[in-house]
Amino acid sequence: MSEQELFGLMAIAEENTKAAAVAVGNIAEERAALANTVINLNTEIATLKTAVESAAAKGVKDSLTQAPEATVTAFNDATERLNKATGALESSAHWFSWQLVVLVAIVCVAMVGTAYSLGRYMTPSNAEIEDKRAEIAKLEANIDSLAKRGGRIKLSMCDGRLCAYAATNQGNGNNNWSAPWKTTEGASLVILRGY
Repeated sequence: MSEQELFGLMAIAEENTKAAAVAVGNIAEERAALANTVINLNTEIATLKTAVESAAAKGVKDSLTQAPEATVTAFNDATERLNKATGALESSAHWFSWQLVVLVAIVCVAMVGTAYSLGRYMTPSNAEIEDKRAEIAKLEANIDSLAKRGGRIKLSMCDGRLCAYAATNQGNGNNNWSAPWKTTEGASLVILRGY
């Protein structure tokens, strides 16, 4: 590199250094201006805060002076609505109580009528009671007769009918008699007469 080129580069470097110094100076001025703007902005914020506080205090004071009138009006309206609602509720309660009394009376009459009807038609007549007593007496006599003769009949059901266990030895040459019905264990069963 020649001397002349070196001087040219130095001149360019010097110009760049001056330009950088000017730019740094401009940045410092802008920074100072920005700091002044921040200070002014903080002052404005403080002023605005004071104004807002003052306005809020005035608004609260004005509200409080008007509040008693608004409160009395609202309270009177609420009292009037409450009185109307109470009247309507008393009227409804009176009507409902009469309806309830009538409903309870109807239910009571229906229950008594139903109980009477069931008692009247489900109770057996004297003739039916006497028939059942006669049948019981007859069955008791049969049981006593069987007990006196040493009978111990064991009963079962054969195809929906009453049947009794029977011996395969029926006497007089009927030693291996086969009954028409059998239990699952193979015991002989016969249907009793009348069943």
